Amino acid sequence: MILAVATELPAKGPLKGEKRMKSAEEIAKSILSIAEERYFKDTESLFLDMELKLADIDFKGVAINAPQHITIKKHEALPIIMAIQETGLRAWEFPRDYNCIVAATDMTTRSVYFGQAFRDPKAETFAMPPQAQQPPRPSGASAVALSTGLSKLDARMVAGLPWRTDKYRLSVVMFDWVSNTVDVILEGGAPGQASAPGVTPPPAAPGQGLRMPSFLPGEANLSTTGEKPPFAKLTLQPNPEPGIKLGVRGAFTVLAEPFHLPPAPIELQEINGDKKKVGAVVPATLAIVGKNWPTPLRCDWAIPVYADSIKSGDAIQGYLSIDALAGGALTLSPGDYAAYLFMEGHCFGPFQFKIL
Repeated sequence: MILAVATELPAKGPLKGEKRMKSAEEIAKSILSIAEERYFKDTESLFLDMELKLADIDFKGVAINAPQHITIKKHEALPIIMAIQETGLRAWEFPRDYNCIVAATDMTTRSVYFGQAFRDPKAETFAMPPQAQQPPRPSGASAVALSTGLSKLDARMVAGLPWRTDKYRLSVVMFDWVSNTVDVILEGGAPGQASAPGVTPPPAAPGQGLRMPSFLPGEANLSTTGEKPPFAKLTLQPNPEPGIKLGVRGAFTVLAEPFHLPPAPIELQEINGDKKKVGAVVPATLAIVGKNWPTPLRCDWAIPVYADSIKSGDAIQGYLSIDALAGGALTLSPGDYAAYLFMEGHCFGPFQFKIL
């Protein structure tokens, strides 16, 4: 079920002496904060008050909140409340019905699920309306007027989440906007178990002339020095060299957990011929979105971290250099794109790039 209301109010400046909240995290903890039992009842009666408060805050973006705990034998939905505040021009450029994607990470398996927030679950497809039906581009006051909308979504239905004892980490992406992250614990059953997956993709074989994939720091040409975990950054470059369609280079730091530690020794040969011991394997999902994409282009990887020994609790640094479009016929049309890296349930990005 999707409940939504929206109002449009003229943009206005801050009142003298009034404290302003600007981050999605602050919006979630204050305006979107409700008693957990209210998530499973009628929340539309709360929306008008929330919208009026939002409209008086210097905030443009998307924020979400959800109950911290759900008993799976009692409830069959994972409700989230989502607030979007944007200008008329932004709403015209990126209509929320076609650009709003819910992302959920299963923290047991690290699997990432995506779903189109406003798609009718009964509809098999969700195409954009004909260009002739698009409203004209707003200008003047209409372009800068703020539109505030509140919606209640069932993330279980939207993203097709397995319904078992688990913890999900959720966020929402709207092209180059990303919400705060919320954790929801599902209770009432036996907990699942999982271990680190095998390395995917493996490093390119030496002597083939390809420098991707590789997980050497020098190939990533990025650093996490001075950054506290969790942290990640990427660069994306179309056709950086012959044979590479979309080069993705990244560096990250996370805290090692038992999940990341290989149950048996792993040794890989890198592109330079050196053999490297793998101390940990960290799953990562790259999600690329274009304008009016209902679902992202995704790449699921399991990144090796080279080290002789890693133990649970260590802050580990990893690197990646991968062609995101290798091995397939898929190409990206000319245009603007935003990429996100989902790692340990955290959404890093947007990392924007252009295809000419």
